[in-house]
Amino acid sequence: MNIIRETDSFLSADHKTRVASYLYLPDECEVSAVLQISHGMCEYFERYRPLAEFFCAHGVAVCGHDHLGHGKRARADGSLGWFHETDGARILPEDVHRLTQIMKKRFPDKPYFLLGHSMGSFIARSVLARYGNDYDGAILMGTSGKNPLVPFGILAANVISAFHGPKYKSNFLKNQSFSGFNKRFPDDPSENAWISADHTHTKKYDNDPLCTFTFTVTAYRDLYRLLKSCSTKAWAQSVPNNLPVLLVSGADDPVGKYGKGVLQVYEWLKEAGLQTVSYKLYDGARHEILNDFCRDEVLNDIYAFIGRYIPV
Repeated sequence: MNIIRETDSFLSADHKTRVASYLYLPDECEVSAVLQISHGMCEYFERYRPLAEFFCAHGVAVCGHDHLGHGKRARADGSLGWFHETDGARILPEDVHRLTQIMKKRFPDKPYFLLGHSMGSFIARSVLARYGNDYDGAILMGTSGKNPLVPFGILAANVISAFHGPKYKSNFLKNQSFSGFNKRFPDDPSENAWISADHTHTKKYDNDPLCTFTFTVTAYRDLYRLLKSCSTKAWAQSVPNNLPVLLVSGADDPVGKYGKGVLQVYEWLKEAGLQTVSYKLYDGARHEILNDFCRDEVLNDIYAFIGRYIPV
């Protein structure tokens, strides 16, 4: 099936940066729904092209943007790994919602879904708490529960920033954030073995300069702030209780504590009274389930989920 790819940009909520946005459309049928992607840390929207092609073949348009500090534009202007000096944790969710508003004007009568992966799921969780009524469903992929080290991470990032500046890149914070992620995979030579059990995709990730950069200290601070803000029962109570939510994750994903963190988020939402919330863990899969051996199963599960809310 032929698809249409459109590129554009919009003004970030930082009021100065134009972020690249993308839209994939089916060429041979009417759009039945829209799926917006909020990508993860150290990646970019175009890594989701296989997902976009799959959904376009089913009549679903797919859109998204490169978060601040990510993608080709950030590499070109030297801002990879940089969000904002003070306010990144607010700006990132606002940017997601800005694109939602743009796309809902273009597709005003179509069911609209939000998918967030990893850091993008933290951003999406913040969006759902503020603007959940603007969505017909949400998919949280590779997400995490409460992390007791987050307050220390915020403090450490602030201290390092005070001494070295907000754009300093700290190996200490990088190591603290990812140490232990590979302990289940001692025979895998890649430092990013936790990303995927499929070595083909891990090698692609390792060799992609748009994936292997280091966050600034303030970006780490904002990452921790995002996770902290969406890791409470109060957050779950802010999500509309009629919003369908699907959580999907690899059973061997250290970000989700091998399923324990995912189950914690599920339980928060259930206790908050959400009427339709479910989760699925994929055996043997690691963090990027769309780039693991279970990818076809994941795509079909997501389509089955959103298909329930697309009028026939």
